[in-house]
Amino acid sequence: MVIDKIYKFLIFLIFFYSDILAQKPKPYTPTKEMLSLIHSHIQTIEKGWLNNDFSIAISQNLMHPKILDMAGGKEALIENTQLEMQALGNFTIQKVTFENPKDFVIYNQVIYCIVPFKMVMNFEGTSITNQSFLLVFSENEGKNFYILDEAALKNPIIENLFPDIKMAIKLPH
Repeated sequence: MVIDKIYKFLIFLIFFYSDILAQKPKPYTPTKEMLSLIHSHIQTIEKGWLNNDFSIAISQNLMHPKILDMAGGKEALIENTQLEMQALGNFTIQKVTFENPKDFVIYNQVIYCIVPFKMVMNFEGTSITNQSFLLVFSENEGKNFYILDEAALKNPIIENLFPDIKMAIKLPH
């Protein structure tokens, strides 16, 4: 009887700890193909931003379908993005410098990484430099990647759509 209780307890511990261990993010080494795809996406975003097209991530399918659905579809999100950018006033992006993707991890079968960048903007003759980052993630073993910027990650709606992000990867401050 005592042995039976010990056996059941050990089985419980094995399942309990294996579940906890399975939930920890693990370092991940991307393939050359994955890095190439991420760089291609970054170049697309850079080109769009420099051409004052902030909807480029949406129109090029770099935005996750959950976000598109929540926003009422691709066209609605593009229109809202354009309106938000117009509300910011008259500005241009002079230069964007992206760093290489870093901090790759895998968590619950989703691959995550961070792409830091520096942006130089001109607001009516005043130059402003901003440092930020993109969160890049894949839910299908790196065959496709979605991109979220730092501002989106601060949105509680995005946090609810992707609750694993905070557990998966340490976001820059």
